[in-house]
Amino acid sequence: MVLDIGANIGLYAAVAGTSIGPRGRVYAFEGNPLAYAALQRTLWANELFESPRIVAANLLVSDRCGRGTLYYASDIWLAARCPTCR
Repeated sequence: MVLDIGANIGLYAAVAGTSIGPRGRVYAFEGNPLAYAALQRTLWANELFESPRIVAANLLVSDRCGRGTLYYASDIWLAARCPTCR
């Protein structure tokens, strides 16, 4: 089992999805809706979108239950350079 927490565009999820055996599972979590859309496109481009071995979810993962606010840049490629988006 692979947990890709903060999966972003799904690079590691795609690599894991093509590497795991038939009984393996990949769970990819991405909270940013723009990055999640890119994650879905990555899975589709790698013929993994409908694979029963991969579960992708537009969710945040934390050590606490509750609600919060996710701040992110409107362009996922600029997010790394956005000091107010962290």
